[in-house]
Amino acid sequence: MSFLNMSTKKTTKITKAIDDESLDALIIPKGKSIAHNVINNDRAVFCSFVLEHGGEYCGIIQVSAQLFCINNFHANPKVEHISNKFNKYVRPPNSAIWDQNTTAVHHLSSNSPQILSADPINQAWSDFNNFINSNLHHEEKCIIDCLQR
Repeated sequence: MSFLNMSTKKTTKITKAIDDESLDALIIPKGKSIAHNVINNDRAVFCSFVLEHGGEYCGIIQVSAQLFCINNFHANPKVEHISNKFNKYVRPPNSAIWDQNTTAVHHLSSNSPQILSADPINQAWSDFNNFINSNLHHEEKCIIDCLQR
């Protein structure tokens, strides 16, 4: 079996034998999500993910997340929270322009203590990635669910 690496445009041959069971894990049934096999085999960790922002010219000001599993997905589904919540405020660049209509929703501003003491987005995002990675076990995959208000 061989795969085309899109970045190098080179074909790579897979020399390791793939048994029928692991080959089935690579095939996505028609009409199903790319996460179908992960979910079907109870290896999915779902992430409920929320971003708050200060407006179009301000950027992200808060990153929040909660991880959970759905065990026995097909038989008797049970939701299990597997971590503490992640909640990190973000300090936008000094040049950020805060939108008053947006800040009226969450009541955060450039003078809010949470924002003044916050890290910039690159540190907050690194912390978020560490949060995800530290809560995943062997062969689990994280599926992030994002809702837009």
